[in-house]
Amino acid sequence: MHCQLTLARLNQDQAILTDKSGRNFIFPTDQLPAGSQPGTILTCLLMNPSQPDSADQQLAKDILNELLKID
Repeated sequence: MHCQLTLARLNQDQAILTDKSGRNFIFPTDQLPAGSQPGTILTCLLMNPSQPDSADQQLAKDILNELLKID
């Protein structure tokens, strides 16, 4: 499963991410992608590695290929 979260606020240690329903999630600031700032939209992938479905596997491959620039 993947979802989009908007970086709502930042402080020294924590980032507040908000989903489309308005729910907030706390995330460590030092784990955000470089250049993240309030308003940045992040795509998050949530998967159980012991039971990935085919959509999860394909999305994970697509993300890795993009990161590694492999086609």
